[in-house]
Amino acid sequence: MRSDAPAAVLPWQGVIAGAVGGLAASWAMEQFQSRFSQATEDGVDEAQRRSGHEARWSARSQDQLTGQPEPATTAAGDAAAITALGRPLTLEEEDAGGPLMHYAFGAAVGALYGAIAESRPGVTRLAGIPFGMGVWATADEVGVPAVGLSAAPWERPLRAHTYSVLSHAVYGLTTEAVRRLVRSALP
Repeated sequence: MRSDAPAAVLPWQGVIAGAVGGLAASWAMEQFQSRFSQATEDGVDEAQRRSGHEARWSARSQDQLTGQPEPATTAAGDAAAITALGRPLTLEEEDAGGPLMHYAFGAAVGALYGAIAESRPGVTRLAGIPFGMGVWATADEVGVPAVGLSAAPWERPLRAHTYSVLSHAVYGLTTEAVRRLVRSALP
């Protein structure tokens, strides 16, 4: 075998690196959302306290401000519980279910991104921002409203779209940065 031959592409390495990146990015996105809500003084933390929900899960904020009865992640958790358990989540379970759905989705999408990055490194251009915008467009703007888990895009205020776009830019940047670090550490 020639020493200058390219190394074999092992997609599992990309899947692992992408999943770790997506998980870390979901956390970074949550932190950004919390800071964004505080900086814009949108009253979300107060709205959450009045509704009885803890302010620690800030991804709920824009859904609450747009009149949604529950966050899309909580609604997805309820749907999964009905399918798996035959019943919706209790209020206590919803407090864990929403974040669980957010992190599971973030890790799964990151894993897919990592796998694709192994054979098509061009997808990593611009530090992951196009990836984050792709997730925003397909999930937030099309997928989630299409399955009835959130309001249609034209029913949401501009501030909610801004919040979402910026959050997903953070998600894309963080996914790519962490994916790159993890991937360089794998054999």
